[in-house]
Amino acid sequence: MEKQVFDPLLIFQQVLNSEIKWLIVIILQNEAALTFLELLVIIGINKERLQTMLWEMEKERIIKREIRGRTYYFELTSLGQSAWEIGNRIEKWWHHQHTY
Repeated sequence: MEKQVFDPLLIFQQVLNSEIKWLIVIILQNEAALTFLELLVIIGINKERLQTMLWEMEKERIIKREIRGRTYYFELTSLGQSAWEIGNRIEKWWHHQHTY
């Protein structure tokens, strides 16, 4: 049996080739946005975990995850949207969640 090698580029291509035409952008609380590939490398995500997160995001739009002691916010976004726009939306969402 061949050992499974973590290849974020391959996973990225599989997502782009699938019916899911989405790019995940991650926003760290007070840090710059990271690309999808950087996200995959950081959390060591596999295809099954990615699929689960995509399903959750289709329902919830933005999901929050604690990973390795840090808080990450994930949002589905169409390809081509800027990380800045997404960051703004997540920030508004976060403030809305914490004003009550």
